[in-house]
Amino acid sequence: MKLRKFFRKKMRAQLRKISVVYLALLVLFDGLYPTCSWALTGGPSQPEVQSFEPVGTSEMVDLFSGDFNYNIPLLDVDGYPVNISYHSGISMDQEASWVGLGWNINPGVINRNMRGIPDDFNGDLIKKEFKIKDNKTFGVNTGAGVELFGTSKLKLGLNYSIGVRYNNYTGISMEQSLNVSLSAGKDGSSPLNGSLGITSSSDDGLTIQPTVGLSATICSSDSKESVGMGLNVGTSFNSRSGLKSLTIGASLTASKSNKNDKDRSVSNGQSVSSNFDFGMPTYVPQVSLPMENFSATGSFKLGFEAFGVHPNFTVGGFYSKQSLKKNNIENPAYGYMNSEVGENYDNAILDFNREKDGIFTKNTPALPVTNFTYDIYSVSGQGVGGSYRPFRSDIGHVYDAESSTTSDSYSLSGEVGVGNIWHVGVDIAQTDVNTTSGRWREGNNAINKLNFKSSNGDPLYEPVYFKEANEKSVESDPTFFASANGFDAKRVNINTATKFNAYAEDNYYNATTQSSQNIPSDSYRKKRDKRSQNITFVKKGDLIVEGLDTIPNLYSAPNHHIAEITTLRNDGARYVYGIAAYNTKQEDVSFAIGSNLDGNGNISANAVDGLVSYGGDDNSLSNSKGLDNYYSNTELPPYAHSYLLTAVLSPDYIDCDKIAGPSDNDFGNYTKFNYEKLVSDYNWKVPVEKNKANYNEGLKSIKYDDKASYVYGTKELWYLKSIVTKNYVAVFELGSRTDANGVKDKNGEMETNLNKASRLLKSISLYSKKDYYKNSGPAAIPIKVVHFVYDYSLCQGIPNFNPGAIQSGDPNLDLTLSNKNSGKLTLRKIFFTYQNSNKGRFSPYTFTYNSEPTKNPDYNIKSYD
Repeated sequence: MKLRKFFRKKMRAQLRKISVVYLALLVLFDGLYPTCSWALTGGPSQPEVQSFEPVGTSEMVDLFSGDFNYNIPLLDVDGYPVNISYHSGISMDQEASWVGLGWNINPGVINRNMRGIPDDFNGDLIKKEFKIKDNKTFGVNTGAGVELFGTSKLKLGLNYSIGVRYNNYTGISMEQSLNVSLSAGKDGSSPLNGSLGITSSSDDGLTIQPTVGLSATICSSDSKESVGMGLNVGTSFNSRSGLKSLTIGASLTASKSNKNDKDRSVSNGQSVSSNFDFGMPTYVPQVSLPMENFSATGSFKLGFEAFGVHPNFTVGGFYSKQSLKKNNIENPAYGYMNSEVGENYDNAILDFNREKDGIFTKNTPALPVTNFTYDIYSVSGQGVGGSYRPFRSDIGHVYDAESSTTSDSYSLSGEVGVGNIWHVGVDIAQTDVNTTSGRWREGNNAINKLNFKSSNGDPLYEPVYFKEANEKSVESDPTFFASANGFDAKRVNINTATKFNAYAEDNYYNATTQSSQNIPSDSYRKKRDKRSQNITFVKKGDLIVEGLDTIPNLYSAPNHHIAEITTLRNDGARYVYGIAAYNTKQEDVSFAIGSNLDGNGNISANAVDGLVSYGGDDNSLSNSKGLDNYYSNTELPPYAHSYLLTAVLSPDYIDCDKIAGPSDNDFGNYTKFNYEKLVSDYNWKVPVEKNKANYNEGLKSIKYDDKASYVYGTKELWYLKSIVTKNYVAVFELGSRTDANGVKDKNGEMETNLNKASRLLKSISLYSKKDYYKNSGPAAIPIKVVHFVYDYSLCQGIPNFNPGAIQSGDPNLDLTLSNKNSGKLTLRKIFFTYQNSNKGRFSPYTFTYNSEPTKNPDYNIKSYD
């Protein structure tokens, strides 16, 4: 009984520990990988499409995170509510929306969380510019070594070398290394072996590499069969980069000796080995520009043996060169939804990544795990919500874009021995290697059976469909599920063709049944997948025929891009998201800036904000700074970052006239949202400061290896103009603002043209529809008006503030805090007026913000909390 209580107590303690660790990880990931990424100028998205809050929200404090939420219903437009909400946890780089920092009025939107490349890319070109100076290295080295006690039971080795080399990046450097090895055993075997390598380099610092191995052999009684097992552990530690790797390896060998017809012993054996490297990083597949490598080495060794001691001396030299074949490349990109088209092009960039990607060798126990990087679509609106993702109805294969690197190497070595037995040796070698990446075509019999399937004119087959990410439903096509081996993993059988080649068979290996089965030639769904929530999409090319409304000012996107998404509520109501808000250009730029020290030896980069200045040709192919003249620019084609809610249709709605979209003659009820694209070329940059970039420090021991980086792009700015129903019209009046300005170009000079600036919301007016159209809009008397009053008191000192745009007589601007009007748009008051009555002005909602610098600090790019 006491023992049982003891174990229960230990179990509860263990569960508490697990719970604490789990909660800590949740908080950590929420901080390091937030759902929304913010930036001054808004980044590729815009703040007005973020932070949706249902009108019925009543909890003011999140019981999990402690964040403060506040919600105010503003008006009701014929059954569709409009509310303003506040969310705490504001970051320093978060841009204020059209109703102030932390606040937002969002009627509904689909936010697209892009992962990898956009799902609807279908041959859109991703362009990459790259430059790096030729890397040349040559040098000489000399060394001495000795092997002691060379018996069958114990071997001890000691080697020391020293060398000098010159690299056109880092100049002259020296390297010396010491290696000690020990093996102990009997009869020629080494059950215990170990080594310690110590390398000291003026470029790379001190590296220590210890390894230890243990092996054992078990023989049968007749000594004809034997089984060997081995275990080895190794690690590498560098004084500059810390722990670099930790490798654990295991091996199993089985052998059998037989007598042939001449009584000679013949041994047959099999071996299995596996290594796991804890230091392997995760890579996202990317296109590498073709490179050319050349190397040449030469060495001479002299040694002799006397009284159990074998000393030797070595001298050698080497030369290597690495250079780019070309500076730019264009690759067509195919998103998850168009994988079947991308299969036809060897240079295609496909929408996937790999875990622990690396080079494949004969002893690699398993290939890296491949994952599709489909986008996540977060649907929001009053009365609807959820996260959706696309699914494919087939099974295919993916591959890296085609790329190649050529390597030519030459080596010459000689050896002379003096002692008990003379020996002379010369070794001359030439190696030509062409390293390629891309599709495995030669010897791949499985590739033709694992292809994505297009519709091919079949109206019932859907290659791609949307489904709620966490929806649990019954499998509608058990045959398809079984062909993919159900919940068990499968692998294609791989066999050796020649010493250097392998081929893939056209069958699977089932680890559960330990048998092989043919790969089905029709690995796709014969029946549509079941789902409880219906969400459909319309491409730009089909918008005029299948879309709810034709949008004349829709961005001139390719016809294969998604232009409209419709989700169906359980009661039959339709929510149509018919405007795709575009990020029309995006460039990820990084380049060398040379030394991080000025003439006095001080850091030129600002340690407070982590930014560094640049100018001239630094951010171009003409870069001449630093060790390597490095420059890289990856340009992403236009893509939609969000889909705006344009209509909510009742279950009985029927479009029965010739007017596109909802109108008064249609049957049923509707709520129509009209938007206006006020800026089509809003330029944004992160960081926004003029001629400033993020500072990426290199090694402290090397002065000229520092890099700078920034992201630059162009996007559209959409704002809600009106909400129209059969009985009412709500009009949103916009005004100019002095913060949240964009930039003129990629170098970050602030844009002062007010026509290209962000807007603020001045008021919302609710009208009777008949009165509004009869009296030509402005002359109509509103039923209710919501007024907003602002200042610029929060987050003082932002770099994209334009003080020349302040209008002192603006009724929507409160300049009471005259010493604090250089920050982000801050909501101060909300009040209501009704028809001709202004009594509501005397009972407004008033918002006061903490004035302590620690609670609401001035702008600082490095103030993360």
